[in-house]
Amino acid sequence: MDSAVYNELNRAWKSTCRTVLKGEMGELIEFEDWLKQYMLRPRIEKSASSGKEVYLAVHEYCKDARFIGLDELNFNKKFEPISINQAKDIDSVVEALQDRFLYTGNIVLGKSNFVARSTSIQNSNYVYNSSQVFDSNRIAHSHHTKLNENVFGGEFTGENTKFCIRVCDTYNVLRSLEAWNSLNCGDCYYVFGLTGSQECMFSFNLKSRKYCIGNLSLERDKYMSLKDKLLTEVRERLSKEKKLLTLIDLVTGAKDYRKELKSLFKEVESRVDYKKEEYDKQKMEKSFEGVSQIILGRKLTDMDSYSSWFLKHIKPLKLPTSVISGRKITLRTGSGNFDLFPKERIVTIEEANVLSEKLHLDLGEAESLNLDNAGDIIGKIAYSNIDYAFESKNCLESATPYYSRDCYRVGIPAWSNESGYSFWPRNADHMFGTDSTNTASFCIHTYYSVGLSRAFETDNCTNCSDVYFAHNCENVRNSMFCFNAKNLSNAVGNAVYAPEQYKKIKDSLVAQIADELELKKDFKWDIYNVGCCER
Repeated sequence: MDSAVYNELNRAWKSTCRTVLKGEMGELIEFEDWLKQYMLRPRIEKSASSGKEVYLAVHEYCKDARFIGLDELNFNKKFEPISINQAKDIDSVVEALQDRFLYTGNIVLGKSNFVARSTSIQNSNYVYNSSQVFDSNRIAHSHHTKLNENVFGGEFTGENTKFCIRVCDTYNVLRSLEAWNSLNCGDCYYVFGLTGSQECMFSFNLKSRKYCIGNLSLERDKYMSLKDKLLTEVRERLSKEKKLLTLIDLVTGAKDYRKELKSLFKEVESRVDYKKEEYDKQKMEKSFEGVSQIILGRKLTDMDSYSSWFLKHIKPLKLPTSVISGRKITLRTGSGNFDLFPKERIVTIEEANVLSEKLHLDLGEAESLNLDNAGDIIGKIAYSNIDYAFESKNCLESATPYYSRDCYRVGIPAWSNESGYSFWPRNADHMFGTDSTNTASFCIHTYYSVGLSRAFETDNCTNCSDVYFAHNCENVRNSMFCFNAKNLSNAVGNAVYAPEQYKKIKDSLVAQIADELELKKDFKWDIYNVGCCER
């Protein structure tokens, strides 16, 4: 690792340990395996140009593809148009353009400095072994981090996560260790599903609480005394073993109390008002018909018949059932490690809220709690929700919708509408089969892109419209099969055509796509396999 990067991160690591654990544990490099355990690690390939290591945030690229580092690209390189015969069908186009298809890694953009072994970094400083880091500083062994500082071992950490070690799916969480699925919290350790809470340990589903161990509220002095004892044990264990059991380890191995809690579960089910929402799936069907008409010139129908095609490269959803009521819960996977939470401990959000009032350790259990017996002791309280919704409507089988409407089988739709079979569309409408595409509309199979309109099969593109099969493109319009290009129009394979020539090629190729989709409910080519050197 670059010494300047490591020295600053090592200093920040020790500072974070003092802040979170009240003492230093050792050198950052000693804890690398533990910190990166649950993060989605960058994929590492060799550059086809230089042989240097290329780090990629996306793992979907086919194994025989060729790769290149962003700093090795020549965006001004000119390409010759392919022949009319080569443009007659998509297979011929893919074969003719094979030498132009290079997937790009080592992407460091904006005002970023001191970045090592990382990619998809924007406006961030001192970053190591991480991917998809935005507007953050001093980040190591983390994936998908935005507006964070001093985060070590973070997975899907949202804004204002600071001075944290081994946290997952957080928002505005400060000075914490092993905090999962929590927001607006501080000084929390081994917690899951907390909101607006401070100074809590080994707790679940609490809202606006302080000084809790095992969901048991304590006087401040008593809590701080027990906290000091537990943190002393944490420091000793970390210093000696260079790792700790995770919250998921403890919950997975916890004692099963379902028989003892049977009567309580019945009481919870009787108390919960299960509001049944009426869903109108037809709105999403109409959206799919409209999107396909705009992009493919063909009104495709019955979006469920295309489900396998939609799901080829996006994070899927699961539908576990509540251990209390048997009601289905939509679980997103591939972010925040939610799918690691034991299925026999999943409850609905309404049930979790009632359980948080009923389930807690007694004082003797709280006083005796330590890292060795925590699994057995917390077994009776370790039930939690893994889904919730914010001001959303008509989101059928969708996980964690934020201010969205008319979504079907979408994971984390945020300020997004009329979409289906997608993951994390943000400020985006009419999206199908997309993953992590923001500020976009009328898209099919677009990934890790922003600012798209009427796009089909794109990856890591910015401010593009009317594009098909595009990778690492910026401000490209009315173009197809373009890789690593900027400011192009009417282009095929990065070569510019006269508008009428481009339209003729495009219309022919798009008709072929629509024909195959309508017949097979699938299409052989996508943005992640067109670059395969061997087929």
